[in-house]
Amino acid sequence: MSRRERKKREREQALRVAALVGDEEEVKELLRQGVDVNCTDVLSQLEDTPLHRAASGGHVGVAELLLKAGAQVDSRDGNQNRPLHSAASGGHVGVAELLLKAGAQVDRRDQSGDSPLHNAASGGHVGVTELLMKAGAQVDSRNQFGKTPLYKAAEKGHVGVAELLLKAGAQVDSRDWYEYTALHFAASGGYVGVVELLLKAGAQVDSRDKVRDGETPEDIAASTDVPPWLDEDRVLEGRKKILELLAAEKLTR
Repeated sequence: MSRRERKKREREQALRVAALVGDEEEVKELLRQGVDVNCTDVLSQLEDTPLHRAASGGHVGVAELLLKAGAQVDSRDGNQNRPLHSAASGGHVGVAELLLKAGAQVDRRDQSGDSPLHNAASGGHVGVTELLMKAGAQVDSRNQFGKTPLYKAAEKGHVGVAELLLKAGAQVDSRDWYEYTALHFAASGGYVGVVELLLKAGAQVDSRDKVRDGETPEDIAASTDVPPWLDEDRVLEGRKKILELLAAEKLTR
């Protein structure tokens, strides 16, 4: 690599770092020096742009500077994420609103088929979820595994987001490619609040998957197997309550 090329890459990396930390003055100076506003991190698998970095950090001022300098609003990183995905993942309403006003497509997909709404739902970000839905995001969009945003909210226990999605018309009994429903996911995680919400919305109590011998949400709630990344005591306590809820619901239907 020539000295000139090395210097160029150093300035580009400096721009991405400045965007990530929200240093507006440094961003202005580097842009004044002629650093490519759409430069990507070619030395890593991220391949993200300064706008991705600003969006992930929630820095509205920097994002605005980059867009005015010609940043591509729907640029893709190495995982096909757009800046709007980054803003949605972090729950950054201000940046997400700015990107949408600049023409960002609300339903672009990453390499897993997730839309920004999937990301917002997974993170439990009510504000961004509301914003994206107002912008026309597809409430029941599916990723490559057949999961909708409601699944993402249910498997993480985000009651507020799940409620928003259901009010917007999300299908409560939508199934993924393995025939799991949102109720299966909520029962597995021991998320009592989400289970209560789904049952009120009319979720099928006896829906069966096609992975574990046709297990129902009740079968899953009765299990003592807990993924290592979850709090075992919380999950098991939640599942006990969920078993009671499911049993009571079956008596009323």
